[in-house]
Amino acid sequence: MKESRPKIPDAMLRNIRTRCGFGCVICGIPLYEYDHMNGWANTKEHREEDITLLCDSHHKQVTNKLLSRNAVRNANSNPYNLQKGISKPYFLNYAGGNLVTVLGGNIFQTQVPLIIEDQPIIGYKSDGETLLLYVRLFNEKGELILAIRENELVYSMDPWDIEFQTNQLTLRAGRGKFLIRMRFVVPNKLVIDRGTLRFKEHSVSIHDNEMRVDENNIRMTDCQFVCSVGIIIGKYTGTSGCAIRID
Repeated sequence: MKESRPKIPDAMLRNIRTRCGFGCVICGIPLYEYDHMNGWANTKEHREEDITLLCDSHHKQVTNKLLSRNAVRNANSNPYNLQKGISKPYFLNYAGGNLVTVLGGNIFQTQVPLIIEDQPIIGYKSDGETLLLYVRLFNEKGELILAIRENELVYSMDPWDIEFQTNQLTLRAGRGKFLIRMRFVVPNKLVIDRGTLRFKEHSVSIHDNEMRVDENNIRMTDCQFVCSVGIIIGKYTGTSGCAIRID
């Protein structure tokens, strides 16, 4: 019978992610596995200082004895992403002619679902085969903390916690405080069900199946948008029409 391991406590996991720069300590890739540097078979317990983050490739190299434990320990003491101050770019495998964006249960079949103060927050470009996704996430200080440019995902080390599991990426400002929770549903769907999309003094809060513009001013749920631009908030100097315009 295979031995079952006790679950690593959530608080310990968050501390490990923060210490390791929210990515593989060797290469910075944000998809990772938790690795016991002294080997679970030897310790039989979860010690926070003994656990690090490795991507699937480097984890397999350790298992197959193609990467030494000393090399992992050295990388753990100086993680790749903490050296750079940002995550290693990660390429998302989007493709096709059109992107479907779901924001709080509202469906956008638009090239630019959201523009705030002349800043496109979510959008895409496509030639019919290649689909290039754009997303910009700002914090309350107006600092860019996550960007997706032409399918390339990069985030800063500033958030309290960053967790990338399967196809879901979650950034938190504190316990239970979502900066954003998004799912990348390839080949052509993006789902955001928690968090706040903001720029300057305007914001769109998303909670499960609801969107709120500028806190409680306007609420939207179960809406569908099929047009060039979905929602424009604040200043806008472009010429494209939109479904909803909020000054």
